[in-house]
Amino acid sequence: MEIKEYLKEVIIKNFNVLIDKNFYSSIINKDNEIVCCTNLSAKAFGFNNSDELAKFKLSLKAYEDKEIAKHIFKGAYNRISADNIHRYVHKIYLLQKYVFSTGAVVSYIDMLPYNNKFKTYIVTLIPLYCAGKEIVALQTFSNETRIFHFQDYLAYSKKSINKVDEIHINENEFSERELEVLFLLSHGLTQEQCAQIQGISRSTVATMIKNLCAKFGVAGSNSKVLQQMAFQSGHHKIIPRSLWKPCVIITEPEAVSYINKELAEK
Repeated sequence: MEIKEYLKEVIIKNFNVLIDKNFYSSIINKDNEIVCCTNLSAKAFGFNNSDELAKFKLSLKAYEDKEIAKHIFKGAYNRISADNIHRYVHKIYLLQKYVFSTGAVVSYIDMLPYNNKFKTYIVTLIPLYCAGKEIVALQTFSNETRIFHFQDYLAYSKKSINKVDEIHINENEFSERELEVLFLLSHGLTQEQCAQIQGISRSTVATMIKNLCAKFGVAGSNSKVLQQMAFQSGHHKIIPRSLWKPCVIITEPEAVSYINKELAEK
């Protein structure tokens, strides 16, 4: 059986029974094109279903194509993020090439803003063989995760907070800078560290903390209590868009060496 026939009649046909299942997975052919995927994966890319994505013929070979990037990343693709997005999409393409050429199983952390959604995925690439000899496709398995999930296991003391469980936050009440401060404080950063990350003065951070304390009903300016309330309100779980940087993290040393060599030869 030829490779294309095997891909269509065996791999894709067997995968199709999984399309409506509640998990992220896709099949990628040797042209680096997504030929089928679960509907959940299609929606993560901004498509209505697997068929719509397959018809789009999305391939990472087109990692430099600006129009495709605009379609996939929506509003997250802009003057500031464009270069980083193209660079990291290129790295994923090279990682796929690495798996096709070596047969290795590799995982990476994907923090690209698909469909203008700022999420983090742990992705595993697995080679699929025909008759146990030739790699005909790759299958991806992805799990949505949070880089900072360790905070969920921390318990701040509630003694200094009145009715903390009754706090409800409307993010429209906060400026972009204030959301940054709440996120950074909830991860234990100091005022000085917040100022360094935000590129502003410590006095500006102190003023924002004072204003935020007023919004939370805290008397005066109390960073420690505000930190606790920001955590209890869930601000540690969502990275503000202004702090989000498109990124792909590859942990396998051999894969990293392969990609660096490819990039050096370009």
